[in-house]
Amino acid sequence: MIHVTVIPRHFNWLLLPTLLFGLAAGWLAAQSTNPPPATLTVRAGRMEYFPEQRYFVCAEDVVVTISNVTLRADRVMAYQNTEGTPDPQEFTRIVASGNVRVHVGNRTVRGQHAEWTSASKAIRITGNPVARERGGREICSDAIQYDLVREKLSFEGRMQLRAVITEDLKRDYRQFKGL
Repeated sequence: MIHVTVIPRHFNWLLLPTLLFGLAAGWLAAQSTNPPPATLTVRAGRMEYFPEQRYFVCAEDVVVTISNVTLRADRVMAYQNTEGTPDPQEFTRIVASGNVRVHVGNRTVRGQHAEWTSASKAIRITGNPVARERGGREICSDAIQYDLVREKLSFEGRMQLRAVITEDLKRDYRQFKGL
């Protein structure tokens, strides 16, 4: 959108800096209160759509992208909005199964099942999930949840941490004084 400001012929030019500052402040406020909407795309080698139930069944190299998160799985069911909302084409729930991999930055979470809902804005991974970071650290638990808004991993149930012992980790451990 382009905003055009018309300056009258008999304009007090001393007010120009105030006018420009006000326009800039208004534009910045509008930018900060309206973050870009999250995007969600689904790609697959094969898709089938069920219009009455309003969902897709996707198979063969399925890739789901939600903002900066990539989810890969053998099979994905993507449900569209069934309520009377402004965008009935919007996906409200994604259910993935079989060799699920969720990539976020330098982390990868693997499991057998994953579910994302637009209401929770989180992906919950189950089925022996393991979270791995570059550098060799991994955490296993009963369920792992990735909050898309806070960009945070949460672990549920029994947990086990494994790490590659490096010189940096040894030094950090020796310098650790407790909580």
